[in-house]
Amino acid sequence: MSNRALPDLIRQAARRFVCASVLVLSMLAFTLPCAADDSTSNAVDPRDRISMALNRFDQAVALRDHDSPAAQRLYAESLDRFESVIADGVENGHLHYNAGNAALRLGRIGEAIAHFKLANALIPGDKDVVRNLAFARRLCALQVTAKPTNAIMESLLFWHHGSSTRGRWFVMIGAYALFWALLGARLRLRQRSPAIFWSSAIVAMIAVATMTSVGFDAFGYNRNRQGVVIRNDTILRKGNGEGYQPQLENPLPDGVEFSILEIRDSADGNRWLRIELPDGIDGWINAERAIVI
Repeated sequence: MSNRALPDLIRQAARRFVCASVLVLSMLAFTLPCAADDSTSNAVDPRDRISMALNRFDQAVALRDHDSPAAQRLYAESLDRFESVIADGVENGHLHYNAGNAALRLGRIGEAIAHFKLANALIPGDKDVVRNLAFARRLCALQVTAKPTNAIMESLLFWHHGSSTRGRWFVMIGAYALFWALLGARLRLRQRSPAIFWSSAIVAMIAVATMTSVGFDAFGYNRNRQGVVIRNDTILRKGNGEGYQPQLENPLPDGVEFSILEIRDSADGNRWLRIELPDGIDGWINAERAIVI
């Protein structure tokens, strides 16, 4: 991928990159100790690693030639530092957004998509995240059309997939409280009120729908785990091993998304994923060639 071809939304990402990271730094400031040296080691304070990542990204942007070896090295160092903080257990949507931008500058489409999807789950509806995720997806060399049934379900359940579990939990509590308030008002009036009746019915349906949605998330029934291919020429095979025949005529490129149906080790001890593509085709890929979200 040529980084010179990136549109304004990516070229301007550095501005929001800094603003978003200020929030991350301020959150970490209250909980994490300070460190002393400039290193990518996990012993270094996450605040320092984030500052280093921001510094490397800004230095790379200042070079203007984003494809140059110097710029690519700086972007790689920035990504490494962001991912080291995430690996320490700091789950923050802005961290994943920044890591996705760095990965995108490096041409790592699959990694960028994975980070943007995680960011979207943590800060659902964020316009910059949604926009950059859509852009990264367009860069994938293979555009897989989803099955009609999948597309219909995604459309009907847009509110479920486009919101966080925490947000839906608050809606559920609010709807539950409002339902009982309306019911109490109806009993106090001691007469039939169509407005209160229908309002109570609508609020009850919202409460049940969000409760079901939150329950699916809590007990893992929401959907299969997701993943993204991160290496070009990934062969989708008919079984969990290199000896099985390819399932498709052409290999999968970097950036293809999938659902995980099964995880199994091969005879030589390598881990393989049985995956399903959006169009319903399934097969096996080596787990080392993908990121599991």
